[in-house]
Amino acid sequence: MLIDGEHYPPVVRQAVLEIASSGVDVVGAVFLGGSEKIEGLKDYGFDFEIFHSEAGFFEATKKAVAALNPDVAIDLSDEPVLGYEERMTIASLLAYLGVDYLGSDFTFKAPRYVDPGSVKSVGVIGTGKRVGKTALSAALARFLKAQGKKVVVVAMGRGGPEEPVVLDGENILINNRFLLELKEAGKHAASDYVEDAMMSRIVTVGCRRCGGGMAGLPFVSNVVKGFEVAKSLRPDIIVLEGSGSAIPPVRAHNYLTVSNLLESESYVLGYFGPYRLMLSRLLVLTNCETTSERKRYELISQQARRINPDIEVVGTVFRPKPLESLKGEKVFLAVTAKEEFVPAIACYLEETENCEVVYASNKLASRPQLRQELEVKKREFTAVAMELKAAAVDVALDFAVKNGKKAVFFDNVPHVVTTDHSMDDYFSMLVD
Repeated sequence: MLIDGEHYPPVVRQAVLEIASSGVDVVGAVFLGGSEKIEGLKDYGFDFEIFHSEAGFFEATKKAVAALNPDVAIDLSDEPVLGYEERMTIASLLAYLGVDYLGSDFTFKAPRYVDPGSVKSVGVIGTGKRVGKTALSAALARFLKAQGKKVVVVAMGRGGPEEPVVLDGENILINNRFLLELKEAGKHAASDYVEDAMMSRIVTVGCRRCGGGMAGLPFVSNVVKGFEVAKSLRPDIIVLEGSGSAIPPVRAHNYLTVSNLLESESYVLGYFGPYRLMLSRLLVLTNCETTSERKRYELISQQARRINPDIEVVGTVFRPKPLESLKGEKVFLAVTAKEEFVPAIACYLEETENCEVVYASNKLASRPQLRQELEVKKREFTAVAMELKAAAVDVALDFAVKNGKKAVFFDNVPHVVTTDHSMDDYFSMLVD
């Protein structure tokens, strides 16, 4: 039971008796605070332990769950002790501890994950769509491969295959022709498992999911089956890649959470953001481009460490690394990044590839607009450089091939901008 001192003890006692009479085994309570209507905890007259902590309701709840191992926490509190934000923090904590959370008009079920067994696994999850999960998964896979590990990425997506599909990026040449053949076969050629395999030359298992709960559990997915397929390949480590804010339904041994600094801070610090932080060993904040974003990075870092003192936080930017040379080309650049970040990406591409970006579009996720821009600018460019996302294959690659333009995909490589450490240093900490 979660109780507070803004209710008279006899009222709380009656409520607990009514709940117990319905067949619930009440094993303890957490006193959340409030002193208007109570002198001390003995006023309740309960014959079970009441947990309280001077550090606050967060610590008291952790102590109670550790001592009692309950199945459900029933909330008999209210404003002002538990407001909306405090309730979501409690919900996140209980979800992390595997305890259902029940109130008069709400129920939050703690996500139940499949045990991964003995194979090592790392989860790459996010607070939303287009935060950089796939880029971080691919970078992590390359790091593990460079360490001599056999790695398999299990990636789920909204457009993934009906049955888990193994894509051997180590031995199959994933090029433009391969992607167009996937498209012609009616498959989602820009699915995350294809991007991982293409960018990192690794083995991936493509899965699908539909829906995602507030704590991230998919409503329907074939990830558990895909994980078994991955295990059958006998890897040293499996990377479980999330989709949007959805978390793979197999429990990873360690987690990396990715969040975009352009999102509202509440995405990572509010709602069920704290749940993801409690799960994670590393928080990667992306799009840390400007002074404004750097200030937000500092704020979020401090708050994240209050929620999980053990978490490491790092700020990054993504920069393009083409899979083929663009030297001397006049380039049409197609990305999904926010418009204000496109100039920095274009400038980096020009400097590192010795090419000229004649037009930069951030409409890669908008088929009609992208098609229109390509048509309008087709006489000005000789090559299209793009991420493997959204309409990259269906529109950009298709247009390039039909109009005799060079088509080059690029990887989004994370660069650390807030510390002197490299991304590989953080990956090493994560997998160790």
